[in-house]
Amino acid sequence: SDELESALGAVVAACPALQSLSVTHGAMWTGGSNPAPWQPLPTATRCLDELPASLEKLSLEQITLAPDALKACTLPRLRSLRLRDCGAETEMRTLAAELTEACPML
Repeated sequence: SDELESALGAVVAACPALQSLSVTHGAMWTGGSNPAPWQPLPTATRCLDELPASLEKLSLEQITLAPDALKACTLPRLRSLRLRDCGAETEMRTLAAELTEACPML
């Protein structure tokens, strides 16, 4: 989780005009033909606070999102949001609903 926070924070800081961000945690190879999810999944808390207002597409997969992970964001141009395996379904629905209200183009 600390590594994820550092890496995403660095990417966001280095790309002030970022338009699309897709982050997938992935799976680890455990032998055989069935890769297994790498557990525990990293948690994103404050690293998403500084997403730039230029962001139009956000896709997160297999990253646990804290319930308030995106509350500090101002994303007026966000048109596409994809959250897959990022936490409990009810929490992700609430987070998506809050972003829909806050992002006029979503």
